[in-house]
Amino acid sequence: MKVVSTILLVFMVSAASFSQGVFSNTTNSALQKVIEDYPNKFSNIKGDLLGENIQTIDFYSKVQIPGIPCVLTQYSSTKKDIYSWRAELLEEEEFEEAKKRYKEIYSQIRNTIVKIDGEKPFILNGAYLAPTEDRKFNVVSFQLLPSGSDMDKLRIELSMNYMVTAWKITLTVFDREYKDDERITATDQ
Repeated sequence: MKVVSTILLVFMVSAASFSQGVFSNTTNSALQKVIEDYPNKFSNIKGDLLGENIQTIDFYSKVQIPGIPCVLTQYSSTKKDIYSWRAELLEEEEFEEAKKRYKEIYSQIRNTIVKIDGEKPFILNGAYLAPTEDRKFNVVSFQLLPSGSDMDKLRIELSMNYMVTAWKITLTVFDREYKDDERITATDQ
């Protein structure tokens, strides 16, 4: 019975993702490739150098969402280098339109099935908290379920930030070294 339930869940999630449109398919495909390369510290998706700062080095990402700039950033630390992949999905001047698009993108990412060689399939899961105009930073943190593997340090976040004249929606995949209980999010403030 457990096997039948799992197969049914996979079928339903797959059917839902196919009906979500081209944006969803390209976003999910990019997420799949980025997450697959996490164990390699994103080395297979690191493209040409874009720029260097004191603590970061930006690279063009070989994994792209069509029409959306995607960047791989290397953060230097005293212990080891930490990486993140970022896609700036859109900018919207009006809060209500940004809120609507943020919810749509969340719905497209939620329950995405990620398959990594040597691992059981994972499902992206994150609790949606509706943005409010007075909260200038909104974030949904997705986890890979089931947990309990080397992938537990990987984080996927969808954020909606107010940047002077517009709301920016960004998707970020990154390596997190500290425990969740040490992390302060915008919802905690």
